[in-house]
This record gives sequence, structure tokens and C-alpha cells, in this order.
Amino acid sequence: MQQKMLFLFGEFDNQLRRQKSMAGVKERLLKGEWCTKPPVGYDIIRINGERKIVLNDTGKIIKKIFLWKAQERLPNEQIRQRLLNLKVNYCLRRIAEILTNPFYCGMMVHKALEGEVLEGKHDKLISKICFYKSTEFLQKKLGLQTKRNVRKLP
Repeated sequence: MQQKMLFLFGEFDNQLRRQKSMAGVKERLLKGEWCTKPPVGYDIIRINGERKIVLNDTGKIIKKIFLWKAQERLPNEQIRQRLLNLKVNYCLRRIAEILTNPFYCGMMVHKALEGEVLEGKHDKLISKICFYKSTEFLQKKLGLQTKRNVRKLP
């Protein structure tokens, strides 16, 4: 019983630490600062002690992915083939993750924001219009819609 009490105190302490750290994360996100690891195509640099998220060389390739999807309406398999020609090996799942991540158009989505979408202070890779065109095509082509009522399930 004494050991269980010690475990309960440890669990309570962990929950307090989590609440404090998540409050700090949410505060920084509300200021427009991304505080976790940025997605592929971005690097973290420090300038005069200030943390900045900037584009790297991989970002140029990711920009091509968005342009291929928005302008040429290429399927992900053809995008993967073009990337292989550029000596970049991304699987179809990685390409889909990239195309649906709003971070690349300057927007931030995080579970600490509880569904809210905010403008970030990081460099934008593409315009919002290009992002919306590529995701609109994905939703139409792949049918990314959820069905709430399934007859087979109780």
C-alpha cells in the first residue's frame, strides 16, 4: 500500500509538470513561435540568442512537390517518380504528410491549440492559395472524407 501511495505521488507530480510545460508551449504558440521540431524542409538557427526557423535546401524540393500537385495535378505516385529522378526517396505516406501540413503556408496547427489555426512567424514555403489548391485536389481525388455512420458496426 505504501508503494502504491509513492507511485500515486509520482504520477501526480508528472501531471503537474505536464500542465506547466503545455501551458508554456501554448503561450509560445499563441505568440506565433513554433517551439517543437519543425517539419522537413526547415532548420532551426540561433541569431543573437533568438531562435528562428528558416528554409533549407530540402525546402526547395518540397516547394516543387506543392507546385506539381497544385498546377499539374499530378498523383502522388508520379510525384514520387519525379523525386526519385532528383535523387530524393520519399514514400507515398511522407508525400501525403507534406501536402497536408499547413506549416508550409505559414499556418500553425498543434494539439495544445485545441483545434485553433494560427499564423506563424516562420518563413513561408508556399502561398496559402497553392496550399489550398493542392489539398482541395487531394480531397476530391482521394475522397478524404469521414463517414460517421457505418452499418456494419453496432
